[in-house]
Amino acid sequence: FLDDVTNRSGETKPEPSPAEAVPSEVAALESELAERTAFFAGLGHDLKTPLNAILGFSDLMRTELRGPMPEAYKDYSNLIHESGQDLLLIVEDILDFAKAEAGHSRLDIEPVDLVASADSVIAQLSGQAARMAVELKMLAQGEVWAMADPRAVRQIWQNLISNAIKYSEAGSTVTLDARAGRDAVALSCRDTGAGMDEHD
Repeated sequence: FLDDVTNRSGETKPEPSPAEAVPSEVAALESELAERTAFFAGLGHDLKTPLNAILGFSDLMRTELRGPMPEAYKDYSNLIHESGQDLLLIVEDILDFAKAEAGHSRLDIEPVDLVASADSVIAQLSGQAARMAVELKMLAQGEVWAMADPRAVRQIWQNLISNAIKYSEAGSTVTLDARAGRDAVALSCRDTGAGMDEHD
């Protein structure tokens, strides 16, 4: 459209120099990033509200606090709770992603027992492991302490263990470990799944 490049007198307008164009492009990208971050943050919080209800009521059903469940339905309440936990992991990832993009990612550092954190996740994912006929085994004995963010450590365990269960064959074992060195600690999760190519 000629009006974009010429003025009313017919003279050609000078195109903006690269130096002039860059700030406007950066501003547009920053605006787009801010909108996307706000969307993900809002989506994450909106999903957590019904998820908490699903997890809470399914937990009541599993523990039979309001009375015994019919035998035929007992497995269903466990499946609902475990699926809700899996979905909660995804929501937590979305929220962490939004915080990181916004530059608001924060770690609350405190003493964390890596073994206790893993044991908690093993208990949470034991139903999933049982359905896949996969054994979860922790090698570490006693406590292994680290200065870390407890929620981040738990999320690391959850992602590693759930993926290991998902890609392991029936009858195999997922082996977990936590070790303390002089200046650092390490946690590990080993499975017998297909793995990935060396290049990847």
